[in-house]
Amino acid sequence: MVVAAKALALTAIDLFGDPQLVQAAKADFQGKLAGKTYFTAIPADQKPLINYRND
Repeated sequence: MVVAAKALALTAIDLFGDPQLVQAAKADFQGKLAGKTYFTAIPADQKPLINYRND
């Protein structure tokens, strides 16, 4: 977990330091989403399960 945390932190530092890198990541993400729509399997009227472990 420490290695993963360090990798995420260093990636964040890279992104904060280079705005072009952020734009490239956004463009890549938009390219991968091209023609696709988001679909959630959770119904819109689903209420959050509060205290589900207490049942």
